[in-house]
Amino acid sequence: MAAGENLILVPVNGSVVDERALDIAILMARRYHSAVTAIHVVEVPQQLPLEAEMGAEVERGDRILREATQCAAQYGYELEVELLQARAAGPALVDEALGRGARLIVMGTLIKWRAGEVTPGRTTIPYVLKNAPCEVVICRRARESAE
Repeated sequence: MAAGENLILVPVNGSVVDERALDIAILMARRYHSAVTAIHVVEVPQQLPLEAEMGAEVERGDRILREATQCAAQYGYELEVELLQARAAGPALVDEALGRGARLIVMGTLIKWRAGEVTPGRTTIPYVLKNAPCEVVICRRARESAE
């Protein structure tokens, strides 16, 4: 198998589901002898150049990636991380999966209600599910009983 075929990508955004997505990715990585890369995408507004200085957002992304690294270290796993700047997270993740020949993308999500329906989100997850060149695993956090 080529190196990319043993790569699992895990998008992280600082939400409460990041840890669960990393947990699943690491379990699968151990099973399939894969590497895991956590990716955070800083979305750059259309009115700015793609390489614009996004100081606060980049700082937040670095913090999220540090937390992901610490989470993986609790499982005794050395995580690779990457911070990207892009117009939208979905296309950036699909491009990374294509470019790296990833075997799997593991994404976490929260339940969102729109127009009385449960949805995995408006943009990123639907885009990745539709366009990813590899398998995609979505882990959804259970609803809190207080909701």
